[in-house]
Amino acid sequence: MPSLPDILAPGITTLSQIHLTTLWASYGSIYRLSLHLPGSPHDSPPISIILKVITPPHHTSEVTLDEGHLRKLISYAAESWFYNNLSQGLNRLYAEVGGRGPKVAEVYQDLVRSSNPTMAATVLALEDLKIKFPYNVGYVNSLSHARAVIRWLARFHAGFMHCGEDEVPGLPPPMLARPDDSGAYTGIWRQGSYWYLATRGSEYEDMLSSGEWGWLEPWVEYVDKRLWPESPSGDDVDPASHLGRTILHGDTKAANILFSKPITENNHSYSVLGSGDSDSDVEAALYDFQYVGHGLGAVDLVYFLATSVSLYRTEMVDWQRYYYDEVVAAGGELGREGVMRGWTWEVFRRQFDWAVVDWCRFGAGWGGWGNWRWAVGKAKAVVEEWEKRGGRGEQNGS
Repeated sequence: MPSLPDILAPGITTLSQIHLTTLWASYGSIYRLSLHLPGSPHDSPPISIILKVITPPHHTSEVTLDEGHLRKLISYAAESWFYNNLSQGLNRLYAEVGGRGPKVAEVYQDLVRSSNPTMAATVLALEDLKIKFPYNVGYVNSLSHARAVIRWLARFHAGFMHCGEDEVPGLPPPMLARPDDSGAYTGIWRQGSYWYLATRGSEYEDMLSSGEWGWLEPWVEYVDKRLWPESPSGDDVDPASHLGRTILHGDTKAANILFSKPITENNHSYSVLGSGDSDSDVEAALYDFQYVGHGLGAVDLVYFLATSVSLYRTEMVDWQRYYYDEVVAAGGELGREGVMRGWTWEVFRRQFDWAVVDWCRFGAGWGGWGNWRWAVGKAKAVVEEWEKRGGRGEQNGS
């Protein structure tokens, strides 16, 4: 890590520094800093921030062209662009209507030296979410906490509903992305998440070579084309592919979620809807936006349910309905009924089915985890229903 005086703006006093974690494949580190800011009264309390420092390991020119290396490198640029250009606008959007938006960390880039463009692009100074959201629960085996996450997703997705590449630039898959003249990557991912087919060729080959997924193989390109249509219109594009498109978090696993309250016996429940209990006092905050990008909200929801909710015996359609109703409510609060027109419950259920089948395609090659048994069972049921319709999928309704 570069020395703190080289990173922080002049006049800032560092009172303590804690190394929290090393980034995947040693591409940098995350620190918690306690700071005293210039101009603050001597007896004022220090502020706590999170400093994310990206320092990719030195690679040969051959490795520099590796897809995995480029994916990680560009993902940090996409995350930085999101925080500096989109996240605070989302906070203002909900504040203007007096609503409670999805909690995203405030950005403190004024605490980072701006005289070095390269340094500024590889350092993120963020609000320490642990101050107000001190709990990470691993698997989310609480009704209240699962609902809190789904409310967060719904409000995040509603805030960016139909925010296309004409408004927010999208970066193509790693091997196709190109930096601008300054060497920077501008925008978020064109396809949010990290497992879409165009960037996971080796895992797809592993799935095919295993010989265990014959029932899934015929539907891989089918769902990929619907989740990530290449053109906005055309006879070969399902109209439902373009309804309700938004911006995804892209990595909604439990490790990236914090909560305002711990799980207790009082909020640990295995029912989903109609339980009569109140969970409005439990709030969630998500972080780690490396794979933020355009897409269908069902992709984030499926990933969360399939990896991080230990309520695997629960009928998942209840979670689908809860999410959908929350998105519609948030859209109404923001006055966005117009952009959500056509995104019906039936359309969303189809999108959810696509996302489940697509997640199984990735897990079949990468290795399943979390609620893998549920995901496979759900995907098989979806595919069997499509096959009953003579291989036409769900084009004639869900």
